[in-house]
Amino acid sequence: MFGIYRTILALAVVLHHCDLYRIGGYAVMAFFVLSGFLMSLLVCETYKGRIRAFAMNRFLRLYPTYWFTMLLMALLLWLGLPLSREDVGIPPLAQLIPDILYVNYWKDNPQLLLTSWAVTNEIVFYCLIALGISASQVRALVWLFISIIMYFVVQVFSSAESDLRYFSPVAASLPFAIGAVAYHFRNVVSAANIVPLGIVAGAAMLLCIFIDAAGVTKPPTQLLFLLATAFFTLSLFHSAKKARALKWVDDQIGALSYPVYLNHFGAMMVALLLVERSAQANFILYTVVISLALAMLNNIVVDVPINKVRNSLRRS
Repeated sequence: MFGIYRTILALAVVLHHCDLYRIGGYAVMAFFVLSGFLMSLLVCETYKGRIRAFAMNRFLRLYPTYWFTMLLMALLLWLGLPLSREDVGIPPLAQLIPDILYVNYWKDNPQLLLTSWAVTNEIVFYCLIALGISASQVRALVWLFISIIMYFVVQVFSSAESDLRYFSPVAASLPFAIGAVAYHFRNVVSAANIVPLGIVAGAAMLLCIFIDAAGVTKPPTQLLFLLATAFFTLSLFHSAKKARALKWVDDQIGALSYPVYLNHFGAMMVALLLVERSAQANFILYTVVISLALAMLNNIVVDVPINKVRNSLRRS
């Protein structure tokens, strides 16, 4: 059930940037927890001893869709569509070259894909996980311990606007480490506890979001959300074994998550041709529908041929 979950998180980011619900930050952190879990699983099981195949699989998953979406955004800008945000644009050449390589930490210049910084953080931890940072329970726990220390140091000594609190790999380390530890302790949850665990964890996640909406975001709330997300991830992992009939549906819906996450600012530009942003309900509806349509286009043009290569790598 990870596919449906990923797409819900991606749509939460879309709603955040449409100024409906300010939950995008929590959705990104949930993405990081899930990635820490899944990447540890892949490196320790599916690609154990085959790091080169793992790296190629990740490259094929991320970069073709990324480049396709960059070209799409450049086309929309060339056509003169209204900007969805002032910082959307063609970056200077000195920035464009690292952008193409998926190095996205620029804030003072326009960017084609404003959300790609989070995937840059993911790539950092994909590399660290491939190098063995979560290869065992002990290593994952050490990583978690160091990440907790970094988290509190940043909370105490950095300013409220510091990138260290959200945009940097320092901020992403804790949710990734929590996901990796959840993978290594995945069997502490019995099959009988899957449903109640998922309900309680999901309710705790929503509680944290409601607290944040009230303007009371504090480290304890953030840590509770990450912990609840880890248990929710475990419940989805175990429930997937019992819901094999839904696997195809889950895969198809999940395939939309990544392109939706990347393309939704472009979808907002198209939506602005059809409706005023002040008509929020219609603007959000158009943005979501167009973003999903662009994601389907990406999957037809890019993912279908690429996935044949990825599947052969996975089976080899």
